[in-house]
Amino acid sequence: MKIKRRYLVLGVLFLLLAVIITAATLSVERIAKKAVSSALASKNLDGGFETLDIGLLRGVCAVGGLDLNTKDGQPLLELKRVQANVNLFSLLRKKISVDGLVVEGMKVNVQIDQQGKINWLNLLEKAESVEEATKEPSSASGSVAVRNVTLQDIVFEIEDLRPDTKLKSVAVALGNLDARLSRGKISLRNLKIESSDPQPYFGVDSIEMMGKFLVDSGVSIRVDSVTVAGVKGRNRLQDNGKFVVQQWAEDIASLNGLMSDKPVQPKPASGEKSAEMPTRIQLADLDYALVYAGSGNKPLVERIQIASLALALKDGKFDLEGLDWSQSLDKGVGDPVVHLGSLSLTAELLKSPLTVEGAQIKDLSLSLRKGVDAPFDIQQRLTTLQQKFPQKPQEKKETAPTEKAPFSVRGSINLDSVRLRLVAQETEKILVNQIVQLGSMTFDPAKGFFGLNGLVVSDDKGNMETPSLRISSVEVKGNLDVPLPEKLQINQVSVNAPSTSLACSSDGKIDLLERMDVLTRTAPKPKTPPAAKKSESSLNLELKQLAVSDLSFSLVHEVKSEQQVTFRMHQGVVNLTDLVLPKGGSGTTRLSLKGAFVQPSAGSVDLSSEIPQQSFADDFVAKFLMSLSDITPLKPYYEESMPFELQAGGFAFQTEGQCKARNLEFPIDVSLVGAQVAPKQTSNIPVLGQLKAGSMPVLIEALKDKDGNIVYQGHIKGTLDKPEFFSWKSMGAFLASSLVKNAQKLPDVQGVVDTSKRLLEGSRTDVEKATQGVLEQAGKTGESIRGILPFGKKKD
Repeated sequence: MKIKRRYLVLGVLFLLLAVIITAATLSVERIAKKAVSSALASKNLDGGFETLDIGLLRGVCAVGGLDLNTKDGQPLLELKRVQANVNLFSLLRKKISVDGLVVEGMKVNVQIDQQGKINWLNLLEKAESVEEATKEPSSASGSVAVRNVTLQDIVFEIEDLRPDTKLKSVAVALGNLDARLSRGKISLRNLKIESSDPQPYFGVDSIEMMGKFLVDSGVSIRVDSVTVAGVKGRNRLQDNGKFVVQQWAEDIASLNGLMSDKPVQPKPASGEKSAEMPTRIQLADLDYALVYAGSGNKPLVERIQIASLALALKDGKFDLEGLDWSQSLDKGVGDPVVHLGSLSLTAELLKSPLTVEGAQIKDLSLSLRKGVDAPFDIQQRLTTLQQKFPQKPQEKKETAPTEKAPFSVRGSINLDSVRLRLVAQETEKILVNQIVQLGSMTFDPAKGFFGLNGLVVSDDKGNMETPSLRISSVEVKGNLDVPLPEKLQINQVSVNAPSTSLACSSDGKIDLLERMDVLTRTAPKPKTPPAAKKSESSLNLELKQLAVSDLSFSLVHEVKSEQQVTFRMHQGVVNLTDLVLPKGGSGTTRLSLKGAFVQPSAGSVDLSSEIPQQSFADDFVAKFLMSLSDITPLKPYYEESMPFELQAGGFAFQTEGQCKARNLEFPIDVSLVGAQVAPKQTSNIPVLGQLKAGSMPVLIEALKDKDGNIVYQGHIKGTLDKPEFFSWKSMGAFLASSLVKNAQKLPDVQGVVDTSKRLLEGSRTDVEKATQGVLEQAGKTGESIRGILPFGKKKD
């Protein structure tokens, strides 16, 4: 087959063109090397390149082995390879389109001299001055668009020669950056910022951004999503609220004229597009430490660790897993102050105020410490951090803004496995080590429901085996909107199997209340003059019913040194209906309590009360019954005061009366059932010592009724703030009537009667002293227990 002549000629022309291009390329390389050497020499620099590849047909330009130094041999730039792929057809439109730009193995040496001037800026200033002197007017050039960029093994080494600098050297290293701008994707790998000072450090394993990165006329860059993994960092915060690296960079920029002192430009007017926050953010494996000076300039460390975080603004979802916040002194890191297993939040995140549609929190634990009369450490450290950051002056507003709640809740909030440790200590001595543990909690305001399960409060040593409080479950139904309404309406509260274990000291203080006082006590604030006090709004509550089932109650009362009395009740039932706070309702609040004693002996307690809502805590009627099968375990209360020894006998107490305007009127019946007594060798009542031998048992027998019981009838008078348990008049009447009724039991009637007269007429003080110890102990215990109840406290 013969080849046509025109194809043969065309082939020869292409071959000649290839030879010419190859020869031109070689010539261009030699010419370029000479031109580069000459240009660098004119600027007092030295360097060159090893290879130059220009593919005119392919639109490729590549330079390899680029090296740039100063005349005295200080390195400025080392570059393994740089390559640009240019779309040749774009040259015809005066719009250069770079399809790909690759920079590989670049090392830039930046030196800051003793005056704070950057070497590269000095070189650029000299080059710009030469260019300004030689350039000629030219027509407007076309634009340049880069579609893809690849950076590999990029290092910036910065050396600061100033004698007073805080950072002698800083290295910024980038392992790989792959920017597929045409596809809207940027990937970064192995970014590190390190310095000679061990404090400032930052590293990222990978960053990936999706969005729009090709900038056209009238369109801004848009980032849709950001994914970050493997973030490690450590930085020091200065007293002026700036980080060490930030302050150092601002100083350098200011010395080199890179930082403008002009005010920030206003935001773009409506219609102009600007950068927006990414709608999707993902973070994995974060470990960041912040170092700052605390009290006494002691270095403090706040360390935040996060396993994963996902934020979807448009979908209104926020998910967090594996959060640990640790606090420590100097370099070491202590136990986590906050640990969070997982948090899942659904809310309208782009709207204000925040509306929570639902939240799920699992495995949450807090560990907080405080000193005596001081706030918790987490509060102190947050306050310290807040003070270090400069506060912006608030703009004055002509009209007072309408107060709005910061957030509202529409969906369900669920907590699973919550643990709170509260520690209070004085120097090295730990005063309180309280642990509060919660199995689960559900809060659904839309359905008007709140419930919790498995609440346990430890003892003061953090022992969960002997808890101070344990509750199996609590359910609340009513109007539970968030923010709370002006009037909180609760239809029903059900508490199942609450169990509490308290201890009362000899001075009437209950341990759990004392621990709460230590944990909440801070330094006393200066007293506010009465005229300057603000009226405090009281709780506005309507509670239809409170039902407590299977109540267990334990109180260990320390009567005196090494003597205790334990009260233990179980199978308790409490019912409260129609509670209105503050007072002002037109109905009646009813309260009842029933339970069985197992200590100090078998017995029971029965309380019922009716309280007018209009005068709540001022007026009420009540009935109270209490019985014990054996009174002898109560000996620490009365053994020193009694003129005889009570060997056996039951105890019963009952009262039914009323309180009007906080004044008490309660007749009481106190019974010693089947009392067996024996005489004492000595008596605290001198007049009783005048009885003839054997008269005391006879006198005791004379006080018993026909059933063999001693029944004392008296009154509780006084006020709620200061009740009076003892009345000499009622005591005298009791003794006189008992002796008259049982005179036939007295063989030595005249001797006993004479002694009784002296007892009733002339020895009142002795009897009062004899009963004072018992009454004081009862009063202290009652005052402490009443202090727990909101309506039992004294009025201010």
